[in-house]
Amino acid sequence: MAGLSIVLLVAVDFWIWHRRTEYEAEITRLRSAMTASEREKSDLLMNAERGKLAMALELAKHQARWAPQLHLSVAVDSGRMYLTRDGAMLRDMRVQIVPEPMPVVPDSTADSLHMMHDIQSRRRRAEPAGHDSIPSVRPRGERTIQEIVTDSVTSAPVMIVLVGGTRIYGSADTTNANAEPGDVRMQPADFKAIIPNVSAGMTVYFY
Repeated sequence: MAGLSIVLLVAVDFWIWHRRTEYEAEITRLRSAMTASEREKSDLLMNAERGKLAMALELAKHQARWAPQLHLSVAVDSGRMYLTRDGAMLRDMRVQIVPEPMPVVPDSTADSLHMMHDIQSRRRRAEPAGHDSIPSVRPRGERTIQEIVTDSVTSAPVMIVLVGGTRIYGSADTTNANAEPGDVRMQPADFKAIIPNVSAGMTVYFY
């Protein structure tokens, strides 16, 4: 079993290296077809986009702290959620951003290679035409609460749905089959505590 795990890890590393090589070769090909002025313009645009992203994240952090209305903010990298209003932190909570699922260890070397081919094929099918990047599942920026979902039997709130589809679950249960990459899980006690202060239209900041 340990040997198969090593084979799988090597196969994953090889696939990542292969994809990176493809990206670098494509970038080199595209840049070689550009004139010097076009390359300079492309570099300026890329630097500007990086600056916009950094500025947007800083703005989200500032709004998440100082917005006068009651709101939620999620520090994605540190796994914390805050209930905040006008600079005052009303509750600090630990959360989990649902990661992408890990591949299942196959039974043989042939299955390992078949699985890697299947992963690559599914990624290509999921990408729009002409798109050649791996999307991040971690939400960023400003979102709005769309609705509070309740249990059909008990009528108790069980989930917060944001505009765009991201969901916040009132459970830290890692076996929740409905959770998708990018969704947020909270401890039940924290979820229950904030629900009376949460409503549709409320802002949630991710940074």
